[in-house]
Amino acid sequence: MKTPEEIDIETREWMDAPLGPTKWSHTVELRPMQIGERIRLIRMLRGYSLRDLAAKCDVSYQAIYHWESGIRSPRAAKLRTVCDALEVSSVVLFAKTLKLQAED
Repeated sequence: MKTPEEIDIETREWMDAPLGPTKWSHTVELRPMQIGERIRLIRMLRGYSLRDLAAKCDVSYQAIYHWESGIRSPRAAKLRTVCDALEVSSVVLFAKTLKLQAED
């Protein structure tokens, strides 16, 4: 399992790096990202599949896919639901840095 220092966000290597049962905390400076890319990053770090997040947000998994791939953007009301499902503040989706934390 990779630590945050070993995850290369620029090459999207983070997509293959689940949190797993480790303890660490790290702040990552993010390149400019679209909102969908942020949703995907946080979803994958949380270990949720498209279907998991879709069920939590009461939307189809295709809607999540469309948001993440930039085909569509979520409406403001759904952004709140997505943030709640991902257990993050809406500020996180627009921040320049991201604090990653995992615990047992």
